[in-house]
Amino acid sequence: MTSAPVHSEIKTPTPSVSISPNDCQVHGQSETPHLDRLLQNRSKAELQRLADAVDSLTHGDQCAKCAVQAAVTIMTGFLQELYTAKKTGKISKEDKKALKSEVKGLVKGIKGDVKARKKEIKGQ
Repeated sequence: MTSAPVHSEIKTPTPSVSISPNDCQVHGQSETPHLDRLLQNRSKAELQRLADAVDSLTHGDQCAKCAVQAAVTIMTGFLQELYTAKKTGKISKEDKKALKSEVKGLVKGIKGDVKARKKEIKGQ
């Protein structure tokens, strides 16, 4: 039995989440715990801006170029911070290797999905 997170008036450096940082409500245990931890530590405002940039495509608020540029700007800022942290030693060598492996796995899955959809579209 799990208990609800305890909220106190003292702010802690890590955000409180209702589930274990290594668990996903859909998939169970996360395959990308290092990446999850990095993204969970991002400010909610920054993640909301990213969600808004993607959401603007579905609502037609911006053209695709503007929405993609906004999303890329946010992601580039995150990657720059990650690169700086790696160079300054704020991220351990083991974490660097784990992150690289996790990102490669995600990209490989995305590439497979894109290729499958492309093949599906060509078949129509």
